[in-house]
This record gives sequence, C-alpha cells and structure tokens, in this order.
Amino acid sequence: MSKLSSEVKIAIENSKVLFCNGYGFDELSPGAILSAMEYAVEVGTSIFFDPGPRGKELSTGSPDEQRALNQLLRMSDVLLLTSDEVSFKSHLILHLSLIVMIAYSFCF
Repeated sequence: MSKLSSEVKIAIENSKVLFCNGYGFDELSPGAILSAMEYAVEVGTSIFFDPGPRGKELSTGSPDEQRALNQLLRMSDVLLLTSDEVSFKSHLILHLSLIVMIAYSFCF
C-alpha cells in the first residue's frame, strides 16, 4: 500500500464522495488507489467507481491491478456502469442488485 500525504487525507476527509475511474490507473499505482479508497472507507467518504473502458483491461492486468479492481468493485458505494460494461464483466452481475438498491436510495 502507498502512504497518503496529510493533504490527500484532509481532502478525502472533507469530501462527501471519492470518485475513481479506470483511467486513474494510468496515473496512479494500484496501491495508491487502494490506499485512498481504504482511507475513504475509514473516514466515511462514499466511493463512486466507474471502471470505464479500462475495466476490461484491468480485469486481466497485473495481479496488483486485478486486486485493486476487485476491491474497488466490492467496496464502492456506487458503481457507474454502462449496459455494455455489465455484459462483458460477468462478475459484476453479482453487484447489480446492490447498485440498484444504492441508486434507489439516492433517488428517494
């Protein structure tokens, strides 16, 4: 895991949502992404994750990328997926009912 700076921790603490997308893996290490996500969970900041087109690549990427992707999929409060992304990510189907419940709770 990567150590987060105090500035990053403060920013996460003061945020309602931590948004991550698949392209974040192009600029940050999987360890840095996981550290930010774990800290967000610790301080009660919601996590929104949009794997986007990179999600398919990450699912077959390095062991660190696969681990980070799986953890993001499990621990995100909201997953933002297109119907195409759901169809090629069969393991995401298990999360579909959770997505619907969360989306419903945000709407009502």
